Amino acid sequence: MAKVEIRDLDAPYGAEVLGWDPTHPTDDETGALLRRTYDERGLLLFRDLDLTFEAQQGLVDVLVGAEQDSLAAEGATTEGNLVSNQQDSTSATGVLSFHADAMWSDDPFKLVSLYAMEVAPDAAPTRFASMEHAWQTLPDDLRARVDDLHAFHGEGQYIAPETDVEYAFNEAQANRSVVTPVGWHHPTTGRRVLYVSEQQTRSVIELPADESDALLRDLFAHLYDPANVFEHHWRDGDLVAWDNLAVQHGRPHVGWDSPARTLRRAVFPPPWLWSVVYDIRPAAGM
Repeated sequence: MAKVEIRDLDAPYGAEVLGWDPTHPTDDETGALLRRTYDERGLLLFRDLDLTFEAQQGLVDVLVGAEQDSLAAEGATTEGNLVSNQQDSTSATGVLSFHADAMWSDDPFKLVSLYAMEVAPDAAPTRFASMEHAWQTLPDDLRARVDDLHAFHGEGQYIAPETDVEYAFNEAQANRSVVTPVGWHHPTTGRRVLYVSEQQTRSVIELPADESDALLRDLFAHLYDPANVFEHHWRDGDLVAWDNLAVQHGRPHVGWDSPARTLRRAVFPPPWLWSVVYDIRPAAGM
């Protein structure tokens, strides 16, 4: 097995992986260690990598235990895989509220990864919030209130934009929606997560609008408490891969004139497979 070291991040979730070499195939024992750490910690950070897109997607496949190479699929392409304020791309500018990619879907992305290709000093960070840790630490009275309730999630930006805030906008939106339990069981780990987000959750369906809004405010205050938020400041060669069903992400404002910030995305299932089901390129951004 390659000499891979795992170090927990200074947060209630997440781990840094040291010693993984993207230029060599990941052996079975190392792959099992990475998958186990990913399932347990929800987010993996790798630093100082010289990483091709093929190697990035290959690592994504390892972490989710994919049975075949995603890049071998018909229609595989690297097109549209950048998040950058240096060119026209997905969510190039604006604020991204906390969300899970395709939370409005019956089958959201299982994993999202970002690789820093060109990041200037002081570029905007990516912020993460663990839905699993939030559920584990939810006060008993609040957990009892939501235990049997369901949330309605839809595409787009739910929070009414403030007059001085520019939110990122994605054209690939078709007003799709889904209803899930507020305390949702993760399909892989079986652990419950607090499955609501400030960007995409519209309401708690069992409650009148005013009670729903008040409850969501209480849940968001807990979910986005600083104790549950990990903020990653990028530098070239960083790779962050996270469980999109257990960890949300967002970012502060990015403008065309902001410090350069070009990140390359690889996800599972990859867009060329995912779009077969939804017949549209998925909107995602970090």
